[in-house]
Amino acid sequence: MSEDEAEEVARQATVESGLDDRPRCDPRTFAVSYLGLRLAPLPGMRPRLDGGIVWYPSDAPDDAIAYYVAHECGHELVRGARLRGDTLERVCSRIGCALLLPRRAFVRDARDTRGSVDALRALWPLASREIIRRRLREVGYGVAHSALMHNSPTSHVTPHPPQFIGSEK
Repeated sequence: MSEDEAEEVARQATVESGLDDRPRCDPRTFAVSYLGLRLAPLPGMRPRLDGGIVWYPSDAPDDAIAYYVAHECGHELVRGARLRGDTLERVCSRIGCALLLPRRAFVRDARDTRGSVDALRALWPLASREIIRRRLREVGYGVAHSALMHNSPTSHVTPHPPQFIGSEK
């Protein structure tokens, strides 16, 4: 399954569930209401999906729990697909990010905030700065190199990756 196919799986699921825009977009609600999964917090637990139950560490911050649940929802959405190992985890990570930050709504907000990670975090409090940066890359926004190098929480993005002139690539 390609990255684009994973994105489409998440898009269809969020649109069908009605959880495709903030503030309704909560992977925990999606897991329970749309997929019929149960959520089970346990201290120190590694996130996993087992028998229709999403197990997650109860001692993790809310944004981490939201991502863990979204990632495990990805496993449920691709159940039956012939995916294994790193490929399966990559696809579920992409679906998880797309469930947490649906493309259409997130791109709109990225444009409106001019890519400010802090402003996006205020709009999408269940997404960590790391997930917001990842999602910006996934949807085609280029993250300023210096902001990433300095791990700045106020990094900004540009709407397109840098363009090279002539034969430089």
